[in-house]
Amino acid sequence: MMNLRFHKAKAADLFFTPDAAFSKDNFEGDELVQEKLNVRCKKYALEIITQDIISTFLDKNPNYRTLVNLNRQKQRLNERICILNAHGEEEEDEGFWMFHSKDKSYSVQKWIDKNDGKYSALLLCCCNPNHYEIYSKKSVVIAPNENYSGINLDLGNVQIEPYLPRIGYVNTYEEEAIIRDMRKELK
Repeated sequence: MMNLRFHKAKAADLFFTPDAAFSKDNFEGDELVQEKLNVRCKKYALEIITQDIISTFLDKNPNYRTLVNLNRQKQRLNERICILNAHGEEEEDEGFWMFHSKDKSYSVQKWIDKNDGKYSALLLCCCNPNHYEIYSKKSVVIAPNENYSGINLDLGNVQIEPYLPRIGYVNTYEEEAIIRDMRKELK
């Protein structure tokens, strides 16, 4: 079984590895340090992490939230969002996108398959070292296309891309047309 921890935040379900969730990158400029976090602070920190990931993945491009909501209606999914916050890596022997937890590696695609259709969106907050592609049958998946960090995102070294079931990856220039088509289908 995967060594992921779970936190049911107000806005989403968060599956995480402590080394990724409580890394210095998440608390840069804060006085919080992993060793000094007590239980109450960790719960509060997980709420902040969840909100930050949602804001980064869904609010930087308002069309992403629209795509998620339209797909949710089309697929008749609940409104909950699910987040994977872990260190991503490549399985060198197999060439698969993996995430790392407690000295073991797990398939990102298998995690998607396990949660697909249970949530309106799956947000993958983990590095994607070789721009591995993923797929889903029901849920929108939003994932980085490179090694992810807030700094890399701000510098334009990584992009966050939505994957829509039966459509595939959505380029920025296609968003408006896809939204228009999805709205027509729902009428």
